[in-house]
Amino acid sequence: MFAGDMAEARTRFAEAGLRNLAEGRDLAALMCEMSVCQAMTYAGDAAEARQRLVGLRQRARASRNPSALAWALYVTGEATAEVDVPSALHAYRAAAEEALKVDNRLFLGLARSSAVALASRRGSPLEVLAEFERVMAEWDELGNVAAQWWMLLQIALLLGGAVLTESTFEWKGLGFQLVHYLQARDFVAVQGMVVLLAVIVTLTNFVVDVIAALIDPRVRY
Repeated sequence: MFAGDMAEARTRFAEAGLRNLAEGRDLAALMCEMSVCQAMTYAGDAAEARQRLVGLRQRARASRNPSALAWALYVTGEATAEVDVPSALHAYRAAAEEALKVDNRLFLGLARSSAVALASRRGSPLEVLAEFERVMAEWDELGNVAAQWWMLLQIALLLGGAVLTESTFEWKGLGFQLVHYLQARDFVAVQGMVVLLAVIVTLTNFVVDVIAALIDPRVRY
């Protein structure tokens, strides 16, 4: 965004918003105002952006435009991610739902990618792995290779603990193989590895739940 110059981005979006408003393009002006909040968030003014977004979300809902509401919710997620992870994830999911209504694949991909990235740092590994393959497929349909590699980086960070352990003790496990495939840029192998990890995590959670029910009679499903 403007080569990382958030002050210029904020100014340009604000000017575009005023120009659109003067020309009667209210929806375009609203989108620009939300983009101002995005620039503010990236510049470190997330608190102010969150305050502005309260009113902007209301206006987006009133517009009955799913893309506008999706953008408002996505920017809300960006502004909330560092202070309230559950709320940010909820905003990203809501943004994806709105984007799906009109097949807005750009906003859908952004919302889901940000949700996976946030969950990889702060949330559940199971949730990340379950969403990862779908997000990669969506970016593949759009032909966005850069976004795909960014998603792979988030998964690599998620599995960083396994990679560190296997590298330290020279264990050639899944983490070691994942790094190897990433370095080789083997998309198919990486996706297969992620699916395998997702299956392992899912089965492990299922077995743990069954064992817990057998050991503790108070547990019922």
